[in-house]
Amino acid sequence: MIRQRQIQCLKLLDICPYRSRKDINPERVEGTCEWFVKHNLFRDWADSARSSLLWVSADPGCGKSVLSRFLVDHVLRNDPKRVVCYFFFKEDFPDQRTAAGAICSILRQLFTLQPGLLNEQIISEFENEGARLTESFSSLFELFLRVASGRKFQLLCVLDALDECQEADRRELVAALSKFYMNPPDQFALKFIVTSRPYIQIERGFRQLETSWPTIHLRGEDDSQATKIAREIDIFTRSRVRQISVSLGLGEDETKFLETEVMRTENRTYLWVKLALDVVENILSFTKDNVEEILGSIPEGLDRLYERILNRSYDVVMARKLLHIVIAASEPMTLKQMAMALAVSEKHQKLGDIQLEPLDRFKDTLRATCGLFVTVIDDKIYFIHQTAKEFLVPNDAGQQITQPRRMEDGSKEPFLWKNTFNSVDSQSILAESCIQYLRLWYGPDNLERAREAPGLSFYPYAALYWHGHLQNSNASFKVNCSALAESFCEVICDDSFSSGQESGLYGSKHERSWFSFWLFTYFGRPLPAKPTPLIVAASCGLETVAKSILNSQCPIRCGPDECHRSPLWWAARTGQNEIVRLLLSSRPEIRATVNELQDNKTPLMVAAFYGQSSTVHTLINNCEVQLSLHDSNSMTALHHALKERHEEVAQMFLDREEIFCNATDHQLWMAFKFSIQNGYTRMSLTIARRLKPDFLRACRLSPILFTATEYLPASNSAEYPKLDLLKSIHDIGNSDPSFEDENHRSAVWWTSELPDNLDVLKWLLSELSLEPDVADRWGQTPFLRVAANNSVAKMKILLETGNININSPDHQNRTPLIHAVLTTGYSDDQQMRDAVSLLLSNNANTDVQDTDGRTALMHASEAGYQDVVNLLIDHGASLDLKDDFGQTALMLAREVNRYNMDPDDIDFETRWVSSSLHSNEGSVHARIVNRLVKAGAEDGGKTPKG
Repeated sequence: MIRQRQIQCLKLLDICPYRSRKDINPERVEGTCEWFVKHNLFRDWADSARSSLLWVSADPGCGKSVLSRFLVDHVLRNDPKRVVCYFFFKEDFPDQRTAAGAICSILRQLFTLQPGLLNEQIISEFENEGARLTESFSSLFELFLRVASGRKFQLLCVLDALDECQEADRRELVAALSKFYMNPPDQFALKFIVTSRPYIQIERGFRQLETSWPTIHLRGEDDSQATKIAREIDIFTRSRVRQISVSLGLGEDETKFLETEVMRTENRTYLWVKLALDVVENILSFTKDNVEEILGSIPEGLDRLYERILNRSYDVVMARKLLHIVIAASEPMTLKQMAMALAVSEKHQKLGDIQLEPLDRFKDTLRATCGLFVTVIDDKIYFIHQTAKEFLVPNDAGQQITQPRRMEDGSKEPFLWKNTFNSVDSQSILAESCIQYLRLWYGPDNLERAREAPGLSFYPYAALYWHGHLQNSNASFKVNCSALAESFCEVICDDSFSSGQESGLYGSKHERSWFSFWLFTYFGRPLPAKPTPLIVAASCGLETVAKSILNSQCPIRCGPDECHRSPLWWAARTGQNEIVRLLLSSRPEIRATVNELQDNKTPLMVAAFYGQSSTVHTLINNCEVQLSLHDSNSMTALHHALKERHEEVAQMFLDREEIFCNATDHQLWMAFKFSIQNGYTRMSLTIARRLKPDFLRACRLSPILFTATEYLPASNSAEYPKLDLLKSIHDIGNSDPSFEDENHRSAVWWTSELPDNLDVLKWLLSELSLEPDVADRWGQTPFLRVAANNSVAKMKILLETGNININSPDHQNRTPLIHAVLTTGYSDDQQMRDAVSLLLSNNANTDVQDTDGRTALMHASEAGYQDVVNLLIDHGASLDLKDDFGQTALMLAREVNRYNMDPDDIDFETRWVSSSLHSNEGSVHARIVNRLVKAGAEDGGKTPKG
């Protein structure tokens, strides 16, 4: 059963195919990457037993991603005490640009490599939180640190191309790493290698770390390292020349000639060498004159090389359209999708009119059109390198060049391609391809649509992204397409027009309507929704279309869906803020829906639930919107924002006094709980100050107790430690710290159970004078719990109170000593030995038998804890007590080892034991048998089990 639950957790973490995306990067050529693996900074990082971070920066084209793959696949995996995880950021893939996605992938690898780490507690967190957990970077990073803590192995993580992570996520990730490495714990080793371009924004994020740890930054762009990288580029060049020599059948002198000619170019990068030699490999006739001419015409700089490649295009118009599409594509397109996107136009009247090249020929056309500027990997089209896209599109859209300009070096040849692509124009071009295709798909020729195999693969892309491209296109294109877009909004409301109904591509009939297909893809589950045209326009953010539908004065086109959810509700859910503004200023019957519960949520609630901050801001500033409305679970919009971890949205509500004036006591308590669970410490205090003492006493609720029961996410607790939060709550004066929960567990009990928080435990005991030894419903005291977790530091704190019954048993008659041996927590063998030793030195009774009749010695013998067995025997543990099945400690140890032990190995009269039972090569249970026999344990005959 637990294995199935683990599989479900791994599915939640499966956000992208991280392994295949890693392997898109080529493997290193033998002899390269040595500059890095031999560098002292890397060697110190790799050999250190402490947590450490190494940031590796280098200019574009210097092989950072190839290096990262080499480290992951070969260098770092050569030590069995290491666990290696990785994530390669990639701007081409939306699912590879987020910090949360990176931690999800790393956790998935960690749990796959070490399944035991995915324990009951973590599984429960995933089951309770679901997608909310996998979308919250702070919660994921806190979980990651918790899983990594206390491990015997070193955890090594490689993050490649951090500069390709989206900016806000990158800042959050750098801040979290900096915060952790400013004061890393000694209990475990967590190491990160981060590669990126030498961007000032990343350097500023790590600057505080560099001040304290001057060895964290390995600058590949520095002259000393650049020289070593250049030597390895020479190795790569010779290797690539040998490959070309074999493929073209060159002679030895021709091979040497080619190598010499390529080596003439100074300041080569890996990328330049690859592109230049790819050009050579594709020439029709290999002669020295041709090679000299080709290499002589290849510019030394990447920009000029890119310009020269594109200038060779046989069809400039097609090349520009294709490049616009690659720039704008929301995900890399397949060859089939690109062929259809290029071919479809307004002149076509049905899908059957579109003529597509066979894919093998289209691949050749692609090469002839854009040369080496794009590449095809696993049937998908990419730019040859991130710098290729940067060459086409200026960082600032205002810098777009519409006229050819001169080269920077003063040459007369103008730039015809560099910075001549505007991303808005690219969006318009791809939007037109999608819209023209969908016009034919939803045309009257249904049978033709059903048989349309060549272009079928373009439907999922066009259906999902057409409106996004239209939203981001230029204003004139939006106006020109508004009538066609409006007709889509009409026709796709009809269930008879499906997204693959005849071919059975997308499941049940209800899921095959376009709207359900779209919702399923974006929200992860099918939703019953037969929309109206205005709902489609509102959900897709088509403001011009929405205005036109509203002006039609047709109630049916503007009404709710089959579940009574209004256009305003859908606009709020999908975060279409401009549409929300439009609808709030429209007809009274549409505005009236703003305070209606629809699917148990008002528009404000659903916007808060999905974290649509700009939409929430619009709604809460509208005088008609009631902020204190609640759903059937008494949850207001504030509660939904808190529960779903949308901190910015929650703060918008807390900044308004009416939230507190209209909230019930129970609603305030619920808001406090959510804020504590999310680690929103300052919000927690704001709400705690509004909690009424009479209410808390009547319901026996304690903010101090509840705070003690919760973890605080690492990203927040470092800024506002848990002890400071508890002190601030206590200073408010409305919380009784002595209250217990429904299971009679006190703040001391929970602080003892949860990891760390030594300072909190001391404060509760010394400053608040709380009872240290109160048992819960199952008879387990705080001391018993810390013993079970082998937390020696906490055991000492509790013992110092002088009020601890060290032998206090729970309802299974298991004492702290027995629980210390039965531990299933995060402790290791040394922690268990220390815990047992502390208990024994404080006169713990070794012979207490639990409800199964078993002593600590029996449990240790069966589990194979040899050092603990030695400690217990040395402190006088009885050897021949029997459990309820008639088994002694010796019999339990022999039972486990029965397949590896010969009955003649032991002579009980002389206490002779075969050497195989006390040698280092023997099993641990055999050595335990040897120790028990030598200590005087009796045979007792065969065990009742055989």
